[in-house]
Amino acid sequence: PGDDVVGADQFAEYLDAYRRRHPDVVFTEVARATDGLHGRLLWDVRADGNAAGGVDVFDFTDDGLIREVWSVGG
Repeated sequence: PGDDVVGADQFAEYLDAYRRRHPDVVFTEVARATDGLHGRLLWDVRADGNAAGGVDVFDFTDDGLIREVWSVGG
């Protein structure tokens, strides 16, 4: 469902809708790293006694805005 999100406004709408549908889900940042125009974020998610983790990989524009994101969770 998030694959079609384009731009900051759509991303904010997507997050708001997700939080309304899943109010008990908690995401926690584990670690982050950036180098130049690239960044990585390791995260955990917990809900209903279950846990999983994932990684988001970012490419940034020269102005520091997010250009593209790849996200993998398991």
